[in-house]
Amino acid sequence: MDWQATCCACCLRGDRPFPSSTGESSGQAGIPFSRINPRHARKFAEATGKLAKTDRVDAMMLARMGALLEPRTSTICNELQSALQELAAGRRNLTRDRTALLNCRQNLQVSLLKRLTRYRLRQIEAQIAAIDQAISELISTDESLSRKRTFWSASQVLERPRLRC
Repeated sequence: MDWQATCCACCLRGDRPFPSSTGESSGQAGIPFSRINPRHARKFAEATGKLAKTDRVDAMMLARMGALLEPRTSTICNELQSALQELAAGRRNLTRDRTALLNCRQNLQVSLLKRLTRYRLRQIEAQIAAIDQAISELISTDESLSRKRTFWSASQVLERPRLRC
């Protein structure tokens, strides 16, 4: 029996690096898929009494959760959306690093550490600028996004809620 003929949907945890490729493969095969928030999946498993944390239990719980709750299906992102999401995530991470360094800098007493922190901050700023440039270039390649660009700068786009596709 062909498993694709009997499969009605696929549920994936959204915190792993493989869901986007797995989801895209499922979507291209015509199988609807859902990305599940890992915290929601864990709470569902706890509510059903399954406290073991193994891949097999996770898979069974995701299947049960998908069957009972019928989560909304995700759509396949195109390459531009995927690239923008990845760049936005990288920029968010750098922004968090910058904030942490700025907070730590206030308490530093040793001049060497102060100098190294200034260097790291300049490096992070340069990396954020490089990501902003890459985002601007990607936006300019898409006509619908480049029209919106007149209203938003790259940083404003990134400060908006996460890009969904």
